[in-house]
Amino acid sequence: MRTDVFGWFENASEIPSHDPGRKGVCAVCAIQVGQGNVKTISLIPDTIKIRSYFFRTHSNCWDSISEDERCLIESSLIDEIIKNHTEDLLEMVNSKFNESNP
Repeated sequence: MRTDVFGWFENASEIPSHDPGRKGVCAVCAIQVGQGNVKTISLIPDTIKIRSYFFRTHSNCWDSISEDERCLIESSLIDEIIKNHTEDLLEMVNSKFNESNP
């Protein structure tokens, strides 16, 4: 998985477990985000207390593409997460389920 595109939180902490920061790559144009106006977009919210993902883009890149193009980018990023972390995600979900249902 491209750790220069994605960041994530392992739990509800305010500090990401992994954050590519300004050295990360824009998910639209594939150029380093750098300084300037940047959007951080939550990709998979932490609704069941498992890993939540986010990515960043240049604001003007994100604002200049259509809603359909945004959906395609988000879908491809979700596909990458699922492809690379299916076993990890299932293990985390099962663990959280077992904690809630002793």
